[in-house]
Amino acid sequence: MKEKHKNILTKVESSLAADINLDELLMLRLKAKGVLTSEMVESIMKPERAKHQTVIKLLEMLKCRDDKAFDLLCESLEEDGQKNIVGTYLKPTGFSMSQSKGKRTRKRRHCGIWIKSRENV
Repeated sequence: MKEKHKNILTKVESSLAADINLDELLMLRLKAKGVLTSEMVESIMKPERAKHQTVIKLLEMLKCRDDKAFDLLCESLEEDGQKNIVGTYLKPTGFSMSQSKGKRTRKRRHCGIWIKSRENV
């Protein structure tokens, strides 16, 4: 996995652990896409593991996978009806702009935080 994607997963790990609905269907999607092996799925989905620990284990394994793993995780989450997770934590796209004295103030959301930046128009 690319370093920038590993960093994103690390930064939002606790939020993902709380918000991702990690069920068998999502795991099957990741397995079908070649992100996880059967052995990895069995290791992640141990019944004695708490929900947040299960998500953290998944994230740890994903960080060791190839460069496609991040995008395939996002795709699988979207297919699983969890687009909000992708849009909020993994690939934030929300932003708004306003004009002020020839400069544009841009607000964009990254990892759940609104960031302001000013640039000349």
